[in-house]
Amino acid sequence: MSLRRLALLSFAIVLVLLGGCARKLRQILEPNQAPAVRFELPRVVTKSAQSRTYEVRWKGLDPDGHVDHYLVAIDPPSSDPASIAWMATDRTSQQVVVAEHIDGGHSQIRRLVVRAVDDLGAMSPVALTKLNPDNVPPSVRITCPLVNAYRDQFGRLVYGTAYFPGAVRVEWQGDDSDGTGTHRPTLYKYILLGPDTEFPPLLAISNPDSFYNYYAHHPSGPWTGWTDRAPDSTFVTLRNLASGRHLFAVIAFDEQGEDSHVPSLAINMLSIVSSNTGTLNPRFRVFAEDMEYGRPNGLSPAVFRVQVPEFTSIRWHVEPDFETCDLMNQYRWVLDPAAVDDFTPRSGVNDIHHWSAWSQADTLARLGPFQAPLPPKRDVHLLYVEGDDGLARSRAIISLIVVPPTFTKDVLIVDDTRLRPDFVVGGALQPPSGPWPTAAELDTFLYARGGVTWQGHLEGTVSLPGMFHGYSCDTLGTRGLGFAVVPLSTLLQYRRVIWIADGLSAALVKPPNDPVAPETWLRFMGGHGPMVLATYVRLGGKLWLMGGGAAYAISDPVNDPSNDVPTKTYSSASPRNELGPGRFMYDIAKWQSEYRIARPAPRFARARGRFAGTATYSQLPAALHPKSPITDLVALEAPGRNPADFYQTVESVEFLQKPNPVVEDVGGPVSTLDTLFRVSAPTLPDSGEGNTGVDLERNPEYPVMTYAHGPSLMGGSMVTTGFPIWFLQRGECRQIVDFVMHDLWGLNRAAVPAAAAARRGAMTRSLNR
Repeated sequence: MSLRRLALLSFAIVLVLLGGCARKLRQILEPNQAPAVRFELPRVVTKSAQSRTYEVRWKGLDPDGHVDHYLVAIDPPSSDPASIAWMATDRTSQQVVVAEHIDGGHSQIRRLVVRAVDDLGAMSPVALTKLNPDNVPPSVRITCPLVNAYRDQFGRLVYGTAYFPGAVRVEWQGDDSDGTGTHRPTLYKYILLGPDTEFPPLLAISNPDSFYNYYAHHPSGPWTGWTDRAPDSTFVTLRNLASGRHLFAVIAFDEQGEDSHVPSLAINMLSIVSSNTGTLNPRFRVFAEDMEYGRPNGLSPAVFRVQVPEFTSIRWHVEPDFETCDLMNQYRWVLDPAAVDDFTPRSGVNDIHHWSAWSQADTLARLGPFQAPLPPKRDVHLLYVEGDDGLARSRAIISLIVVPPTFTKDVLIVDDTRLRPDFVVGGALQPPSGPWPTAAELDTFLYARGGVTWQGHLEGTVSLPGMFHGYSCDTLGTRGLGFAVVPLSTLLQYRRVIWIADGLSAALVKPPNDPVAPETWLRFMGGHGPMVLATYVRLGGKLWLMGGGAAYAISDPVNDPSNDVPTKTYSSASPRNELGPGRFMYDIAKWQSEYRIARPAPRFARARGRFAGTATYSQLPAALHPKSPITDLVALEAPGRNPADFYQTVESVEFLQKPNPVVEDVGGPVSTLDTLFRVSAPTLPDSGEGNTGVDLERNPEYPVMTYAHGPSLMGGSMVTTGFPIWFLQRGECRQIVDFVMHDLWGLNRAAVPAAAAARRGAMTRSLNR
């Protein structure tokens, strides 16, 4: 053993032996990080004609230890921490009484300041909140560029950085909910920190409280160094950025001079890295209803190939890039030109084979319908779109490949999971381990014909028929496809498509060609397009999306992290349009209010909404339950597996958590979204009092399985099941499969061969002796 390895091993042994001393040893190697304090919104607990009593709550955060206690003060004489009479406490809340209608009719304004002290004595910067019954502070949010957040290996939320070569346009929106005659703030102030500014950008990013306090009480006067912006001017173009790290922040002020308080990377701060001072070709989006070309940069882009349906008009749109905020002065487009550099003016509105005139307002091209030729020929069209921002131009080239919907096959099942694959060591297949199922075990559970000896087990240890055995199904796995997409031409061969994505796989963010943990194809499609599943449904296809991670994977690339409370949430109220028109879950699944991703200990109950008490969907089981040793024998369903890995108690679920009415005109207003099941859990309690099983079936909370149909889907339909069916007891899982395949889709299951059933019965009897 080398000296280096011996030293590392010795150090590891010391850490294990010392146990609780590991924290002290780490401090020798790493400096202690100061804690931080975050306030929640104050709430009124009592109210009278003379005063209001507010309860203010806060949370202490310590990245490398724990918060020991807090220092609290009310109405300190100054902002200097050394001059404040602090009160030590381990509480995380404080009640403050605020007098109303004094001093000429105005209410009292009180200030509460808090500092956190960690277990090594380090103190956080001062955190301050103001209590003013007469005034609600304004708010401001950066709307462009948008930078997504992600969680690091420790589960901490990390906000990304925008990279630009020398210039960037930043846009924001402000609101003053109690403003006089308008909801606009009266003033904005912004600042750009850089390599040479008095306050370092990295310190502002890591400690927004100190950044706010420094400038709010600047030695040369509050907000020295910040630039004023009028209330109707909600953008700024930052040019000639020096190479290196920058931090942009904007704050809003209302009529009473109150500001929007401590900045946050989630709301009104933007981390920027400038690599040079060159000029960037403008970027813009080119997209259709269910597909997106992307963001071209320059005049020689690669050709992007898109499959489009025949006999369908395609509306192609262009707009400035929502990530880079490029402002385009004008656009133009042409379809199938004889020569790209032929700029002869058009002879009329039907002359689409010459370039259109430059226009800022004309950003829509209606193309088609196209008709696909008979095989083996292919109908291919080239669409060119150019954008000009006054400094440079960029060109998009889209190859439109026309494909016909044939719908000649019954069912395609797409496995978009990233479950653990088989391992072979020394030529020997290793037994499965970890949470059930692995990729191979899921295949067996879903598709096995039954009565076949399990690989690596004794003769007689036979498989059970899979959930889809007896139905005519083709299967396709997306792992290994890389950046290739499942083409529209493949989907349009099938009348019905089942798409499976589990919750753990949906969270993977590495590129699709990563050999270990690639993102799912649904996630890649949600972030980059084209969203061919939407086109498939609108052309009459029937889709079943399930697994507990499908809605998560599709929507997470456009997630707004500011509303992820207490877990990942996608809301139509988000200003970032994470759930709204143009989004798959909104348009096709009809989940249009707000849905959340969680991993509870779920229980599922039938919930038919307006159909409760009728025969519609009455054949669904009244409840669904997790597997148990009584209902699902591990020796029969997962031979050799540890029961603790087979019988799961928690699972990923996706569910609506706000009212979600979907009404369309079908000879009159008719609801076209049917609720089938709801989810409950100790962490998802039913709200209100007196909710009985009957009430919750008629007025369900937390819908988790729905069926969307109606004229807006143009003959198509979609079942959304926000949980993995393999979590359920085998008999109940089979009922769910038969409900969709037979009752909704009209397919019949073939009988299980008698020989396979007899072998399975013999094994069951032997296990039960």
